[in-house]
Amino acid sequence: RPVVQGHVLVSPRRVVPRFGSLKADEVQDLWALARVVGAAVEAEHNAPGLTFTIQDGVAAGQSVPHVHIHILPRLEGDFVRNDDVYDAVRRESFLSRTRWLRVLNSTSLF
Repeated sequence: RPVVQGHVLVSPRRVVPRFGSLKADEVQDLWALARVVGAAVEAEHNAPGLTFTIQDGVAAGQSVPHVHIHILPRLEGDFVRNDDVYDAVRRESFLSRTRWLRVLNSTSLF
C-alpha cells in the first residue's frame, strides 16, 4: 500500500534480494530509471520534492526479497516531522511482510 498518493516502487529486472548483489550496470540503470520516474511523479503530483529510499534487508524493514527503490512525492507539511516519512515506510513494509508471510503460510508450495 502506498504511504502517500503517488508512492511508487522501481526495481531492477533481475530479482536479487540485496542492493549489494546488483552488478554495477544494474545499479546505474536502476538509479537512472528512478530519476526519470521521480521526475514524472513530481510533475504529476505537483510535488516540490521527492523522497527516494531503499530498505536493504529484513533488519532494515525490507518486506519482499527483491531490491526496490521507494519514490514518494513530498508536499510541504505532509508529515508532522519531515523524517516521519521513514517511519511510515517502515510501518507499511512491516504490514506488507506480515501479509506476505500469511499468504505463504496459507499456500501450499508443493
